[in-house]
Amino acid sequence: MKRTIEDVLENASATDETDCMNALQHLLTVYLEEANFHQLLGDAYKINKANSAAAANDLEFIDQAHITLKNQLERLFVRAQEEGHLNPSIPLPVVIGVFFNLIETPNMMNIPTSQWSKLLYQMWLGGAGKH
Repeated sequence: MKRTIEDVLENASATDETDCMNALQHLLTVYLEEANFHQLLGDAYKINKANSAAAANDLEFIDQAHITLKNQLERLFVRAQEEGHLNPSIPLPVVIGVFFNLIETPNMMNIPTSQWSKLLYQMWLGGAGKH
């Protein structure tokens, strides 16, 4: 779990945020490459950290990394909305929620992750983008 979030954090931190929309597309790819990431975060609460100081330290790292990743996405979504890339009639929490659900979308066509990410992003933006 810790190794997975370290990889996600490293790749997300390397994202060029100059263009917020390109950054969001890149982050979707990062998250799709670690498709089990979301499930791992959901299972973290099941670990009894009272039995192991190492487990408690790892879970603290995971919690902090999750906050860092969440802050990055929130910052990018706010910028995207401020710059007029998103439909202002759709509340930002809805736009973000749908974006997160893209990560759980099964790749039934078994296409490479980069292509899958682009398709999902296009579909998401087509529904949330300003026309």
